[in-house]
Amino acid sequence: MDKAQILREGQVELQRHVWGTYIAKGVSMALGGDGITTPGCEACRKRINTNAQYLRHLADDVLPQILRDAFRIADESEKS
Repeated sequence: MDKAQILREGQVELQRHVWGTYIAKGVSMALGGDGITTPGCEACRKRINTNAQYLRHLADDVLPQILRDAFRIADESEKS
């Protein structure tokens, strides 16, 4: 896999982590449940209330996984 492809995959993963809302604890009230609309990362379903918490989530949770995957792919391509 080339570097450009690794970069594109990393960008796609990073863009999945949107600061929005998700339904926690069941089905939404609109559908007859008792779920709670929660602010946070929609991909991880992690509660986030401030911009600083969102940036920390990206730096501490998302970026390390992207880099681990990129390094693993790079190591595999060097061995081939």
